[in-house]
Amino acid sequence: MRPTRRSYSKSFNAQVIQECAQRGASIASIALSHSLNANLVHKWIRVHTHKSVVLYMHLFHYPCRWPQQVRTQRHRISALRSSTHAASLNW
Repeated sequence: MRPTRRSYSKSFNAQVIQECAQRGASIASIALSHSLNANLVHKWIRVHTHKSVVLYMHLFHYPCRWPQQVRTQRHRISALRSSTHAASLNW
């Protein structure tokens, strides 16, 4: 029988992301302090960042194409483009 997957509340996710946003914070040490895998915390941060950019673009009514992704050796680049604005995320 497969073990069930753990789920975490949105408020807990937000708390962990907030701790990681502090200057000098180590994502790995914060993950360990909460008994989490660092890769999971990195995923939460990626999802949070993506949602923030999409919300920003929606609030200011920027028509754009989402996403245009290019994979480099170490990073993934997503770009938002409209007729007057452009934004990109590197992770």
